[in-house]
Amino acid sequence: MKKMKAVNVMLLVALALWVVSSAGCCHFSGRSGGCKMSGKCGGAGECKKASECEKCASKKPAPDKRPAKVVVEGFELPAEGAETEWPGIISIFTRGGGYAGGNYLKAVKEAGFGAYHAKVENNKELREHGVKLFLWGRKIEEVAKLGKDDNILGYWNRYPTEPKEWEKIGEEEAELRKVAPNHVQFYAMDATWGEPEHYIKAIKPRVMWYRHYLWEGHHLNDDFKGAGWAPQNEFIYLERARKAALEAGIPIIRWVHAVEPVKLRRTISLSLVYGIRGFTWWQGWVFYQWGDKNVDKRGYPLMTETGKEVVKLNQIMKAYSPIYKKARCVAAGHSWPWPLGYGTLPQHWAALGGAHVTAGLFVDREANTYFVVGNRRIGEESTAIFTFSRPIDSVSIMDKETGKWKPVAMEKNAFGKDMVKIKIDKASVEMIWPQPTPDRYRAPVFGDAPKTFGGTTVCKLTAPVSDGVVRYTLDGSEPTKASAAYKKPLEISSSVTVNARFFHNDGRASIASSATYSKVEPVADKGASGLAMAEYKGMWSKLPDFGKLKAVKSGKAAQFALPEELGGKDGFGLVFTGVVRIPKDGTYTFYTNSDDGTKLYLGDGVVVNNDGGHGMTEKSGKVSLAAGLYPIRVEFFEGGGGEGLEVSYEGPGIKKQVIPAAALFLAK
Repeated sequence: MKKMKAVNVMLLVALALWVVSSAGCCHFSGRSGGCKMSGKCGGAGECKKASECEKCASKKPAPDKRPAKVVVEGFELPAEGAETEWPGIISIFTRGGGYAGGNYLKAVKEAGFGAYHAKVENNKELREHGVKLFLWGRKIEEVAKLGKDDNILGYWNRYPTEPKEWEKIGEEEAELRKVAPNHVQFYAMDATWGEPEHYIKAIKPRVMWYRHYLWEGHHLNDDFKGAGWAPQNEFIYLERARKAALEAGIPIIRWVHAVEPVKLRRTISLSLVYGIRGFTWWQGWVFYQWGDKNVDKRGYPLMTETGKEVVKLNQIMKAYSPIYKKARCVAAGHSWPWPLGYGTLPQHWAALGGAHVTAGLFVDREANTYFVVGNRRIGEESTAIFTFSRPIDSVSIMDKETGKWKPVAMEKNAFGKDMVKIKIDKASVEMIWPQPTPDRYRAPVFGDAPKTFGGTTVCKLTAPVSDGVVRYTLDGSEPTKASAAYKKPLEISSSVTVNARFFHNDGRASIASSATYSKVEPVADKGASGLAMAEYKGMWSKLPDFGKLKAVKSGKAAQFALPEELGGKDGFGLVFTGVVRIPKDGTYTFYTNSDDGTKLYLGDGVVVNNDGGHGMTEKSGKVSLAAGLYPIRVEFFEGGGGEGLEVSYEGPGIKKQVIPAAALFLAK
């Protein structure tokens, strides 16, 4: 967490930026073209060229400094950013009809709600009772006054939002981030509209908030005519939301309605399976009985049966919250019989069995693996069966009342594999934590020497433990006990894939790891200055194989930059090819900062992989090169929303900078 002083300074800077921007400062677009001239710059007259924007450049928002994504157990976890500061799981009370304090608030707190939908004037009382404020707030001038108040969970900004509004809302969100950087804006979307990826890309929210009541009987008289809420699509919505939010590194908040207790329990249980980390209840007034006589001896309002069920659900959220704080749902799947939109859990060392169960696979950065498993049936209990393909030391189950782990008895199946059976009450949920025998399956780790190189590079392998030997192959085959033993770093002088496994002294072997080393050969000569550029049309979520596509336009570019005529357009790709001059021997770092995906190649080797649909994101890669001329290629695609491309490098005697036109040439 940042210190209060630093946050206050950041807020003042953000406020100053908003004031200057509204006065007509130059705005930087994120393109390599520099800035968009729009009005006066610091009172110095209308901007005529980029050099006049220097005063504004210092006010450009700081780049995102979050650590890069990491891969654990074969799954990619998002960068650690604002999401890590979000509560593990939080239950948000929305009464409907206004705020009620006093004994009513005390009852809400006792029921396990973490936040209350109210106004600023209610914040003092909420703070006294340890309940966060979920605030109405839409106007910039209102939210700017609140500064950093750690009792504000966020602002309910729009209800609901429609896809046609998302681009405009994205502009509002950008402005709100400048003046209210410390609090989250909530923008509601309906699950039935789909397109959570578009919602995230267009708005760039800090939470994903979607509404899906699931049980259709509550809306038979509205415009959706009941079936419009599409309860049968439940798992399709959950999976799309899970994947989109995981990729963006933001928490998912789900809007649910109070229905009969067992159906409500199923809705929340299966939402937890898919990693949803917050629930807004609509409407909370059905949790309590009303009237002066419907109170207990303390004066607290009496709860309905639905309210009593929510208390139990809030207790589960409290117990699971520490795990959801650090672990992310990287996959979810079902057992037979298959529901609509089903998928099975991916190949893993724990396989799901049993009937009518759904499981979410959660992984944290310390490689702890958890499973949250729910019973899809509302009428009877189910049994989930987990079979493990690696030796397991122990399996624990979370006590949903205390939040403590309890041991689970393990069995052996007919093939001698460890397994556990987990009974799940009707429509309920359980969390288990299997702990594999340490180190047995950990693969050798490759060193960070450049994988793309000119001349030679070094392949260094580190064993996971000391009770055995690392063995490797260079011919593409999987290492066996007869493969070469690794004794010292390997000198790599040609393109090759190194596969490695660790063999323990007791005969057991690890999983395999591999790394591909690509040698890039210099070219003897170069052509005129500039780059060849080919343009393609299409809608993609990742870079296509451009070699199989026909370019719609070919031309030349001075640098790696988006042509002005493509500004604001969607659905296109670009391939830049040419030669880059490397002035001195040494290790160079290349960067691509793009919206959407990019890859940078030297020769046939990928130096920077920044693929996928995303906002402006920078990634880098290192390469060791001798002085000379090298073939370079950058592939780029734009899906939708904003767009931008910047390609930089740094190395011996070169500070990080956009690769200048003077260093780029056509291939001869």
